[in-house]
Amino acid sequence: MNYNYLKKWFKEAMAQTGGRGKVLAQLFLTPPIGDNNLIVDLHSHDDRSDGRRSSRGSFQNASFNGVDVYATTNHDNIKTQTEYYSYQTDHAKYRGAYINGVEITCRLNGLPVEVLVYDYDFKKATKLINDLEFPYLNRRFKLQRIVNLCEKRINILNELKILESPLDINDFVSVEIPNENGESVYVPFRKFGLDAKRIIFGGVNGLKEEIEIDGKKYKVNFDNFISKMFKYIAQSEKGRKYLAENGIDVIDKYVSKIDIESLSLPDVLKEPFSKFNRFLVQANDAPLKVSDDEWWPTVEDVVEFAKKSGGVAIFAHVYGYPNVKVAPEKLMQMALESGVDGFECMHGFNTAEQVEKIYQFCRKRGLLITAGSDTHSFVSNQGDATEIGKIPGVGFKNNDERDFIDNITCSLYNVHFIGSGKYKDLEQQIEK
Repeated sequence: MNYNYLKKWFKEAMAQTGGRGKVLAQLFLTPPIGDNNLIVDLHSHDDRSDGRRSSRGSFQNASFNGVDVYATTNHDNIKTQTEYYSYQTDHAKYRGAYINGVEITCRLNGLPVEVLVYDYDFKKATKLINDLEFPYLNRRFKLQRIVNLCEKRINILNELKILESPLDINDFVSVEIPNENGESVYVPFRKFGLDAKRIIFGGVNGLKEEIEIDGKKYKVNFDNFISKMFKYIAQSEKGRKYLAENGIDVIDKYVSKIDIESLSLPDVLKEPFSKFNRFLVQANDAPLKVSDDEWWPTVEDVVEFAKKSGGVAIFAHVYGYPNVKVAPEKLMQMALESGVDGFECMHGFNTAEQVEKIYQFCRKRGLLITAGSDTHSFVSNQGDATEIGKIPGVGFKNNDERDFIDNITCSLYNVHFIGSGKYKDLEQQIEK
């Protein structure tokens, strides 16, 4: 493979970013020599966002698969990298390089998208977040967003008059209390006669996530608001009738299994809840769908955050927005105009042809490229094992034929080989 043109390409990229992203540029410039073909994975999630592996387990998996350069990109938080250095010495035994990363939910001309920020200075990024110059990853700000969103849905629910009595935020925010077995129960603030908003957000010292009751301190819990909303509806006879009118059946005999003070749902209610969440909460025309665009940054905001923290902004999985009714090629142009420094080129959503399109788009404009598995769990929703350092292969050439980019190594060689249009040669190579 000829790497000469890549040197020119990334020289142009460094000129565009003012030197930011030098680590990424050098990484993707490194030609494979013999067996020294760098394996990279710059997109994965652990259980600090929506992954199933622990942080340590993710580093172990990266080590097992021989990943040379790794980045954890949890959604909207930057906590994992604070532990990276301990994983070099403990039983996780990850010896490769690590790049700071985060995947930030944002809006591109009003459309919900995600941007990866890499190679930022952790202290600078933390200060921007804590000083609320970039509030969107701040814990207090995020909880205010969650509560605001919940209150909007509560108002709609009360207007529908399908419950025996109106609800408010005190029915959802809970106090975490251990029972006699040492297990946690989650008692709504209403049962204590407490005002959640005044206690949690009203203090001069900011957010309170711990309160004192009868001389004992307890954690405040904000989890599973939508699940709790479903439980309240399913407990109401009028609510169950409303669900049935929308094709969601909750059998009366299962009502006794509903426990507001538990965060979990019994198995018999998991399918009805899934339908409730999908059709009555998340769908574009859902009655409980509410807009929270004002609580999310724009792509321009994320780009500015990347610049101020010394990092680079990379638009994530161009072909991974099925609910955004804009052509991927148009999205790339819009993202470029919003100031991103590059695009995620190799990703499990992509077919080989799509990898090439992104690669060539970046090459012609001197933009950075990245590659990652986007590993969330041990098993993906496609039914394939998902491993850090391997592309899970979820792209399709058409409705029937599976794309051959399936569990191949996420390596620099494969990124440039497939991106340069030689994927048919790679297909023959794999078949041999």
